[in-house]
Amino acid sequence: MPDDYPDWREESARKLVDSKLSAAEREEVSRELAGYLEDLCSDGPARGLDEDAATQNAAALLADCLRRGGACPARATQGSPLRMALVSSHH
Repeated sequence: MPDDYPDWREESARKLVDSKLSAAEREEVSRELAGYLEDLCSDGPARGLDEDAATQNAAALLADCLRRGGACPARATQGSPLRMALVSSHH
């Protein structure tokens, strides 16, 4: 992962700080979400995106996931810690 990309784990954890999750759950969720966003950035060139566009796309996805209460990555399946965190971050 290029150094220019954000620290997605830190960014995800910061976005989840007001959720009702325990610290351990926030850590697990932020790691899972960070992995997804890192993959999204890494795959950007294959989708015709430069580094900046891939980063903007991932940041927009993170914001959209949180805003929509978990309607987000394939990894956020029903009952997963990621989905539960995204949903609980809005309540």
